[in-house]
Formats: sequence, structure tokens, C-alpha cells
Amino acid sequence: MQEELDALRAVLAVLPQPTLLVSDGVVTYLNEAAAAVGITADVDLEALFCIPIPEENFTAPVLLTGARWVVQGRMAGAQLCLTLTKAPDHAEALQIVAQTLRPPVSNLFATAEELFARLEDLEDRSIQADTAKLSRGFYQLLRISGNLADAAEYLAGRVALRTQATRLDAFFTEFFQECQDLCATAGQELSYSAPDRMAFAELDQQKVERAILNLLSNAMKYSSHGGKISLRASCTRDRILITVTDHGEGIPEEIRKTLFSRYDNRSLLGDSRWGTGLGLLIAQSIAQLHGGTVLINSAPDCGTSALLSLSCKLPCEHALLASPVDYTGGFRHSLVELSEVLPEWVFRSEDLY
Repeated sequence: MQEELDALRAVLAVLPQPTLLVSDGVVTYLNEAAAAVGITADVDLEALFCIPIPEENFTAPVLLTGARWVVQGRMAGAQLCLTLTKAPDHAEALQIVAQTLRPPVSNLFATAEELFARLEDLEDRSIQADTAKLSRGFYQLLRISGNLADAAEYLAGRVALRTQATRLDAFFTEFFQECQDLCATAGQELSYSAPDRMAFAELDQQKVERAILNLLSNAMKYSSHGGKISLRASCTRDRILITVTDHGEGIPEEIRKTLFSRYDNRSLLGDSRWGTGLGLLIAQSIAQLHGGTVLINSAPDCGTSALLSLSCKLPCEHALLASPVDYTGGFRHSLVELSEVLPEWVFRSEDLY
């Protein structure tokens, strides 16, 4: 047993990536690359990753010395091996693409609103079906252009919170109910539970909802019709933990390794089923602004569990920071974020314009 552990440490010692071994929440070994980025043997792992470290395979982002990293956790015998990879930063390129897209998308929406209003009077079912299809496409374009623009802002560190004192049980119950209703329109069953006691925390509600909707969109996308999804929110002394769990196809290991940096890998972007990863990047950034992170645990054919961690102790002075305008331009946030997974009829013009 000791010989196997020594052999493993010898391999990890020559790796260029920061790597450490963990047992029962305690660091038992770290290589020179890990020490070089400021990790020490007595590090508080829960404080470092802003989440309880599970004794199982997972993927999660982390901020170290002001830089973004992605940590991969996998079991190596009785030890948990954590390997960190530097996350890419292409804020400027994303911003240029977003600025190019926004004017035509805005013009399309303005024209569509007027056109759909005229077509309603025709009361032709085939025309109404076509307008619903077009409307859904516009919402998808709005989400793509918004993700590009906002991912650039998050990567550049130019996003501020506008928090407010939030009663957590009421906030999550109302929001989860909306999610449940929308899942039903897609033929999927969502169960939820909110905190069972009255508690308050400083949250940027719009951003927290956006992060959860991004995780829910993924769960719906990779679940079958009639599939079951669960949303759970709970509070510990220091943290709010929101879990989105599905029983879908799971995430292959080669995809799981790049969950937080897919937009940087051209070979991976060719597989459109797994998207660009910008939504997950935004969810991760929102969590980190709230003193938390996102942790993904998944295996092929075993479903996926996404854990969003937020701090309960965000200082109230964050509420004084400026907030950008509504990122959807006034459109219903849940329909924008779930536009890829909701059926076309949900976007009928008489219900939207």
C-alpha cells in the first residue's frame, strides 16, 4: 500500500500542473507546481474551493492568486487526487463578437414584434406555428449574444453585484415553482425543495436566477421526455447550496475535463450537442462573485448533479455597487435562458408580445 502511494507521488512530482492528494479532507501531498501557486499543506480546502470537497470524481472552478483555474478531482485508490489547469481568458475576443452581433439581433427583435402583431389577426394556425418557431429562434439568438457579451465582462472582472436582503425560503419557492411549470411544458417532471426555515442573505437575485437557469437548461437538454429533474436549495451556517440533479445520459469524461473552458477548444466546439460552455462559465462567475463556486459530478448513463455554492455572509455593502441594465432587454429571463429546451408553442406571439 505504501509502495503504491510512493509510486503515485513520484509520478505527480514531475507533472507540470498543480496537483495534490487529499484524504479525509486533509492534504497529504502536493507537488512543486501546487506550492508555486500558493497552495500549502495546511490549506483549508473548503475555504479554497468554496464548497465541501466530495470524496468522488468532480469538476469545479477555483480562483487562485487572482487567476482562474479548473480543478479535476478523481479517486486514486483511497486518496482523492486534485489536478488544476489554468482556465483560458479571451474576454476581448468575446466582446468584439458580441458587439458585432447585438445590432442585427436588436433589429430583428424590433421588426419581429411588429410583424407578429400583424400576423395574429390572420388567425391561421400554420402561420402561428411558424411565428412561434421564429420567436423561439429570436430568443435563442438573444441568449447567445447575451452570453458572449456577458462572458467577456465576467472574464475581464468588470461585473459588479447589486445585492438585496433576500428571504431565502420565499425566494427559492417562488422561483422553483416557475421552473417546475416550464419543465412541465417540455414534458419533464421537476421536483423541488426550498429551505424549510426563514433565513436571509444578501443576493443579487437576477444573477442567481440566471446561474440556476443555466444549470437547469443543461439538465433539461440531456434528459429524455418524461425525465425527472430535481432542484434543491438548503442552507448551512455559512453557505447556500443549490443542487440541480438529472437522471439523463451523463457527461463523458473527455467533455467533463473541459466543462469550464470549452469555448477555448476548437476541436470540442465541433460537437454542438455539448454547446460552447459560456452558460456554465457565467454560472461559475456568478457563484464566485457570491463567494462560492460550481461543482459538477457526472458519469455516463448515471445522470449529472450540479452544485451551486453561495456565501451566506456576503457583505451588505455590495448593494451599493452599480448594476447593469436588464441583460435581456426586458424579455422574460426564464424563457431566454431555457429557449434551447422549451417547445416552440411556448413562444407563441400572443403570449409574448
